Amino acid sequence: VLVSRASSIIIYVSMALATVTVPLATVSLRVLFRDHPCSTMSFYTIYKVGLVIDIIALLITNVVCVIPTRGWALSREVMETQTYLKLFYCANYAVHVCQGFTNVWLCMNRTTAVLLPVLHHKIWDNRIVLACCFAIQLTAGVIMAERTTCLHLYLMRYPTGELFPMTIDSSALRAYWTRSFLANLTSLSVMLVLYGIVVWRFCAKFLHFVRSDRYNDI
Repeated sequence: VLVSRASSIIIYVSMALATVTVPLATVSLRVLFRDHPCSTMSFYTIYKVGLVIDIIALLITNVVCVIPTRGWALSREVMETQTYLKLFYCANYAVHVCQGFTNVWLCMNRTTAVLLPVLHHKIWDNRIVLACCFAIQLTAGVIMAERTTCLHLYLMRYPTGELFPMTIDSSALRAYWTRSFLANLTSLSVMLVLYGIVVWRFCAKFLHFVRSDRYNDI
C-alpha cells in the first residue's frame, strides 16, 4: 500500500510538471523556428528536433501510459489486451531512446565546437551529417520498440486500485534489459569522456589566461 501511494504521488507530480512543461516547450519551439536569429545553426537544429521528441514523449507518457493506469479513458478489458500493453512499452521506450540520442548529438556538437573549431561548421553544417544523425536516432527508437514486442506482459493491480503494465520474467526480458543497459552505459560513458575533455580544455585555457595576466602584470 505504501509503495502504491508513493507511486501515485510521483505520478501526479509528474503529470503536473508535464502540464507546465509541454506549453513551455511548445513556446520555445515556436521561438526557435520563427524568431531566433541563430535557429539555423546545427546546435539549434538538433535542439529543435530534441524539443519535438520531448513534447511527443510527454504526451505519449501521459496519454498512452499514465492516464489509462489511473482508470481514466480506457476500460480494464482494453488495458489487459496484449495490444495495449505492447503499445505502452513500445511507445515509452522508443521515445526515451530518441531522447537519449539527442543528448549524444548535442554532446558531440559541443565537443567539436571546442576541440575542432575550424572543422566544426564544415562537419555540422553538412545536411547529410544531420540527416544521418536523425536517421540513426529514429532507427534506434524503432529497433528498441520492436524489441519490446517479444516481452511477455500483464496488467498488475495495486491494492489501492491503480493499474500498471508489468513484464513477466523470461530469458527474452533479461536479454532485453542487458542490451539496454549496455547501450545506455556506452552512450553515457562516451558523453562523460567527451564532456570531461571539454571541461579539461576550458580549464587549461583559463589557467593559461591567468598565467598570462600575471606575467603581463610583472
